[in-house]
Amino acid sequence: MTELLRQFETLTEPVTSPSGEWALRYNDEGRAEISDRNGTATWTAGAAGTLALEPEGVFAVREGDQVVWRADLPKLRYSAMGVTDDGDGVIYHHGLPKYSLRHGPIEAVSPGDRAPLAEIHGSRFLEPGDGQGWLATLQVADAYCVTVIHDVDPDEALRRFGAEDKEISTATWAQLGRRASYEETDSVSMVVAAFALGRHTLLVEDNGWEAIGRPDLSRGTFAVTSYLGGHGVHQFLVSRDGETLANFMDYVASEADGAEPGVLTEALARMGIGDIEEFDSDDANLLDDLELLCQLTGVWPEVADVTGPARVAILHRTVQQRLQDA
Repeated sequence: MTELLRQFETLTEPVTSPSGEWALRYNDEGRAEISDRNGTATWTAGAAGTLALEPEGVFAVREGDQVVWRADLPKLRYSAMGVTDDGDGVIYHHGLPKYSLRHGPIEAVSPGDRAPLAEIHGSRFLEPGDGQGWLATLQVADAYCVTVIHDVDPDEALRRFGAEDKEISTATWAQLGRRASYEETDSVSMVVAAFALGRHTLLVEDNGWEAIGRPDLSRGTFAVTSYLGGHGVHQFLVSRDGETLANFMDYVASEADGAEPGVLTEALARMGIGDIEEFDSDDANLLDDLELLCQLTGVWPEVADVTGPARVAILHRTVQQRLQDA
């Protein structure tokens, strides 16, 4: 038995709820259904055949190569489907519950910037709230590389990034985007803005990933970077004085390595996560990486911080230069 039916998998063995009372399995007619130990069903597929969770929002039943039934789901790249202890089937996208087979779409509820773990249950889960509206303002919420560097100004942050003084100018984020389009940047160009946050700096890369491999950005100070790629690949870096203190991937902070992974503990506790291994073991949980970045740095960007002019640079580099810098 298993707890999740993952994307591209077909249902070959029962998918059980945490208590084991409910399961997604085939009934005597060959239809996939969610039923309890007594055979009481809460959901049944529309046709007999092999059930699979496929890309592009297709929750389908096949007979051989032919699709004989599709569930009417919103179009999303669902990543997994599980069964709850009340007999519901919940479909997840990158660990977040998005659709209930019994009740329809699940809307995000943000309990606030410092919600206790007890508030994250059922259809309630953390997503960036008003405190992270700055990311939506930059229109990079689905893919980003953001870094907070303590006690450096924007120009110094960009110099550490590899910019020469002649390459640094002033522009808004929108102006930087138009300029990058005009200059025909490619996949190895670095397009980055540095926003002043008091005595600290927020670095934002446009479709970039450079800072996640640059603990040297923290030389003489402290820095935190969170990266989310377009394909859902996630990485998080905490560094001090050029040394990696903690580094983890795919939101799984319990697997952090580095010189001092315990640097995450107090910040996670302030987020209501006292036992990160227990938190990570629940597939319904997804770590709010941007809140963790803010908790670690003590810096909470606001929309006003990123709407005005920033210090910016477009660094045209060859692949070889990028590899040398990394």
